[in-house]
Amino acid sequence: HEENVDAFLLKLNSHIDKVVREKYQKAADLNKVKNNSIEEGRAFVEAYVDYTHSVEAIDDILQHGGGHSGH
Repeated sequence: HEENVDAFLLKLNSHIDKVVREKYQKAADLNKVKNNSIEEGRAFVEAYVDYTHSVEAIDDILQHGGGHSGH
């Protein structure tokens, strides 16, 4: 059953990698145009907040097992 765990972890890590990179890239791309308009500025803030909250949630799981007792 170790193969199942290995396959699961590979899939999970691949998914997390993809999601974090996509969210980072979206924020980085919008950072370049954030000063062009209010709408682009808001889009950047939304993407940045989404990225940072995602990374914080992953870090919370890694540091505390996903418990929210520290919040």
